Amino acid sequence: MPIIEKISRFMMPLNPHISLPIPEPRSDEVPYRLSQKRLPPRPASREIAALQLENEILRQENHSLRARLEVCGKEMTRYHKVACAAQSLTEEFMAALHHLQQSISIMKKAQQAAQRACIVPLGRTDSSEFGGNWI
Repeated sequence: MPIIEKISRFMMPLNPHISLPIPEPRSDEVPYRLSQKRLPPRPASREIAALQLENEILRQENHSLRARLEVCGKEMTRYHKVACAAQSLTEEFMAALHHLQQSISIMKKAQQAAQRACIVPLGRTDSSEFGGNWI
């Protein structure tokens, strides 16, 4: 009994594929040789050099495009931060404008109440009314 069959019977419970019988080579078979396989013709050295040059150019272009993509990504991040800051500033400005409008409304109401109470506004007083010039 050949050693391979002994090993395969020993390992049979572990792996069923190992227990397959190994066929003996037939005497009429010719061993396969690499020289029998027809390979495509090798390109000329000029074509190889041209392809290598094109490959190098494409690598450089790829590198420059990746660098530009990184720069554009950083610029987009910066623009996003500026847009967020502008939006925040606009919201604060609108809140301040609302407070200013409320203050103007309150001042107009106070002026109307003063006019109703017959109080003369300070800007329209004549110094002769109150006993002459105090200076």
